[in-house]
Amino acid sequence: MTTPAGETVSGAKSPRFTPESVQQALAALKDRIRDNNKNRQAPFRITDAVAFGDFLLPDRARVNPPM
Repeated sequence: MTTPAGETVSGAKSPRFTPESVQQALAALKDRIRDNNKNRQAPFRITDAVAFGDFLLPDRARVNPPM
């Protein structure tokens, strides 16, 4: 847990995204990955994708973007 003073020093920003908007963005990313993998001309295939962040916690009203 970071203290308010630590957030000031680090330049941290308060969470600004809703969990719903993050879920929509992740769904769109999943669709783009699927489309890429269907394209036989694509220079690469995506076999695994991992997202992590505070958006995984169910009790948050606002979250930071996934990394």
